[in-house]
Amino acid sequence: MGWFTRRKAEAPTVPGVPFVFLVEDLFIITGRGQVFTGKVESGTIAVGQRVNVNVSGHNFPAVVSGLEKFAEKATAASAGEVVGVLLKGLDPEAVPRVTLGSDNYIDASAIKNIQITQA
Repeated sequence: MGWFTRRKAEAPTVPGVPFVFLVEDLFIITGRGQVFTGKVESGTIAVGQRVNVNVSGHNFPAVVSGLEKFAEKATAASAGEVVGVLLKGLDPEAVPRVTLGSDNYIDASAIKNIQITQA
């Protein structure tokens, strides 16, 4: 009828609040880098921005080379949004691993403790 339209609910962004992203899962794409999925807790992030990946109290620098929201490419994400963050330049040794037999796997339980913050 035209009276009601659907639009995405946007989380309010507060200027000056630092970017914090809580990681839920991690995927490694050969030749592209690591994709961390999760929720932006505060602040905003944009493609090209430098970030720190905090793993067990150690910070590893990286650069955001891509963002995706529900299978759509994005240039920025803000508080409250669930996104995938593609990072370049992250040391592969920064990702917690567990050894089973002769194979190395990503430690799924340790992934949930990773935070990505503004550099």
